[in-house]
Amino acid sequence: MPEHGAEFTIISGQWGEGTTADDRYVIVLDFWPSSGFSIAESCSERKGMITSSASNFMDRDAIIGTEFAERLFSIVDAVHMKDSRLDKIRNWKSDAKYPHNPLP
Repeated sequence: MPEHGAEFTIISGQWGEGTTADDRYVIVLDFWPSSGFSIAESCSERKGMITSSASNFMDRDAIIGTEFAERLFSIVDAVHMKDSRLDKIRNWKSDAKYPHNPLP
């Protein structure tokens, strides 16, 4: 059992010829075995090396309650359930010692 959750970074927006990082945005989701996915509070604090792919960062407050939130979670759920590279994460068990999602 890991001592941390998993972080999923989603980059969405316009791709292709003539587009730039300004046409795309980043959403960061945290995964906790005890409670599932939650949108990160402050995505922009986790920029790291993503800025070459997208320059707009969407925080939790900009997403929750929108139509986009429904589509986002549908996509993330489908990837989480079907991508074989995530087998290890799917097999994490909820454990009392495991850090839980800090969001309500």
